[in-house]
Amino acid sequence: MVLRRSVRVEMLLAALVVLGGVLLALSAPPIQSQGDLTSVNLAALLPGTSDSPDVVHLVIDPAVAGENQLRVFVSPADQLNVVSPTVVDRVRVTVTSLTDSSASQQLTLEPDDNGNFVAQGTQFSLDGWWQADVLVRRPGVEDVVVPFYVLLPDPNVNGFDAPPIPSSSSEAQQLVEAAFVQVDSIRSLSYHWRLTSGQGSVATAERRLSVGFDGNPPTSLLKSEGIEILTVGDRTWQRTPGQPWIERTWQDIFPPSEWLAAYDGATGFTLGRQMEVDGQRTRVVTFFVPETEEQIAAWYAFWIDETSGHVVQEVMISRHHYMLYNYSEFDQPVIIAPPDTNSATPQVG
Repeated sequence: MVLRRSVRVEMLLAALVVLGGVLLALSAPPIQSQGDLTSVNLAALLPGTSDSPDVVHLVIDPAVAGENQLRVFVSPADQLNVVSPTVVDRVRVTVTSLTDSSASQQLTLEPDDNGNFVAQGTQFSLDGWWQADVLVRRPGVEDVVVPFYVLLPDPNVNGFDAPPIPSSSSEAQQLVEAAFVQVDSIRSLSYHWRLTSGQGSVATAERRLSVGFDGNPPTSLLKSEGIEILTVGDRTWQRTPGQPWIERTWQDIFPPSEWLAAYDGATGFTLGRQMEVDGQRTRVVTFFVPETEEQIAAWYAFWIDETSGHVVQEVMISRHHYMLYNYSEFDQPVIIAPPDTNSATPQVG
């Protein structure tokens, strides 16, 4: 559930296509006492009416609790940080603390002369984790609400030693440890992820994965804008979307149980609010994983289904990484036929 040297190599391949190499180092550099960004620019694809979607940006400056400037603008997908000619009628932002149920505020942003929508003042009353739901209204298109996730003070702006690490709650820790047990036993799942660099770049991908059961081989199908990678048993293929499949060096399928090493040393477990995710009632739990020789420090939020115990949503914030995962289809059969000689699209069952 997190980018890691061995487990998420395929995610690096997909992200590099879009982010142009703006990724955190695979080994941990020293902790910065000051961040290297002046503001955080989060980005997400904005569904629209064309084949090339626009990108919506949420810029937060100086990304601390208290007074900030919030700026929202829309850019073309191929010209990030350039204001799009797309007409935007209205922007509204709802900010909600993930840990304090009483902290919430709705803001209507005002347009300026440059295509931005701006709000000043105190939007975030507390340090810690926040969700910012950005509503964008455009003529002839249904309103779109895009969620972003913010940690204050933001480590990439204010330094990796800036976010306070709270004392662990035993209840929160027990919830996360029970979720780890669930992850350890997962045989198959689907997930979608969105990675933004904090500088306006964004990449997305989706993956269907099975460790192999019910007589079916281990299988993985990754799809992103720039690359698709398919592994069935002991063979792997890749292609640019829409092009023929090419067999490549076999890429192992790491089971979810091997993802858990990324959370070694976790501390600062905090019990958050109850929230609904895709119709599922969840409990938010946040925690921190300190820096080691192998990986950089990272902050996490889990949305844990209160019925199944599965993590159905996860956010990770680290160096130039703002990663959102959504998980579904746990332990459902995955049947994907290898490409035939005519490079037909694999059939997913």
